[in-house]
Amino acid sequence: RTHFWKETDIILSYDIKGFFKSKIRELAVMAKLGSEMRILLLDPQSEYVPLLEKACLMKHGEYAYYALQIQNFALRVAQAGAEDTVVNITIKYYDSLPLDNMLRAYDALFAYDNKENVASGFKVCVYENDLNGYNFYKTMFNEKWNDGSFSYSKEITAEMVPNMRYFADNDTI
Repeated sequence: RTHFWKETDIILSYDIKGFFKSKIRELAVMAKLGSEMRILLLDPQSEYVPLLEKACLMKHGEYAYYALQIQNFALRVAQAGAEDTVVNITIKYYDSLPLDNMLRAYDALFAYDNKENVASGFKVCVYENDLNGYNFYKTMFNEKWNDGSFSYSKEITAEMVPNMRYFADNDTI
């Protein structure tokens, strides 16, 4: 159904690595077909990133590396887009306790808890359009996205990524 997703909202914090690796190709196709994407990420320079990396069994600097990769993904997709397609991917950052991961695509919304790399997996809640859970998360996302005191634009550079050479040399994507 992804080719019908005209707008997509994503919040990534705890699942940035897994989501990026498993969904990057699908997101690229959606973007090239004209899906408008808004991605909200925890600022890689936030004081909460070391706690997040520890909770997710990530190496120091790994969260910043994947935030940079998502930014680079948006640039590559825009460059590879067809001439008659407008690629519209916007990324904003926030600096607070990490939000739950969320993917809202057209008429379905997936919200999932803040654990990665656990044997039992993680809990995923799926909400359909116009139901309470869907409306709650959609409203929350819009409020956070539009609140200039909460979310902001930022360019992530390689210099902001601790251990950049290690991650670049060992990335499987």
